[in-house]
Amino acid sequence: MEQERIASEELRRTGLQGISHLVLAATIKDRTTGTHLQRVRRYVEAIAERLGLPGDLVEEFGYSSVMHDVGKIHTPDHILQSEHHLSDAEFSVIKQHCIDGEKMLGTARFFETARGIAREHHERWDGKGYPDGKKGEEISLAARIVSIADVFDALTSKRPYKEAWSAEAGLQAIEAGAGERFDPEIVAGFVALAKEGVLERISSEVAASADDDQPGSSAK
Repeated sequence: MEQERIASEELRRTGLQGISHLVLAATIKDRTTGTHLQRVRRYVEAIAERLGLPGDLVEEFGYSSVMHDVGKIHTPDHILQSEHHLSDAEFSVIKQHCIDGEKMLGTARFFETARGIAREHHERWDGKGYPDGKKGEEISLAARIVSIADVFDALTSKRPYKEAWSAEAGLQAIEAGAGERFDPEIVAGFVALAKEGVLERISSEVAASADDDQPGSSAK
């Protein structure tokens, strides 16, 4: 039993190290990625806790969520950094990142949840998403959670092609998508977190952490 525990912990450590390397590569390629991934991870963990999931699953969903856009490593820079809305052809290229991300994560059991998230985080509750048109609970629970966290953070963050929406406007968009784009039960949990101030606290903590990491900053 002790040997199995040690082997399991070693597998976990190796997997987390692999995630760190892939995330670093994605962050170098896309300047908006770093804090986005931190916020998404924290939002995902908060949602999972709110849904009453066990602690080990909360942690797994969290560290797996940071891999959702890893496939964008293969997306051409001129599309990824475009300051204009994408053409249909460019959007078709962007959509490929879901499949590329799943492939990049290989076949190791440790990455099973991350593979599902990478492929499915743009699927929709009503079946009108991509790449497979899955609907409802055909989409993994982890991907349904990440979808909400990812969209909210994208809306409320400044991007090359848009200004940041207010948290209130972002939340309204998430609520409006319940039952169409998003799992309505998860939306309800996310709205509750917003009303409790959890989302605002997470955003503030990630911003403070990013400021501390800047060259020349001093620990408080």
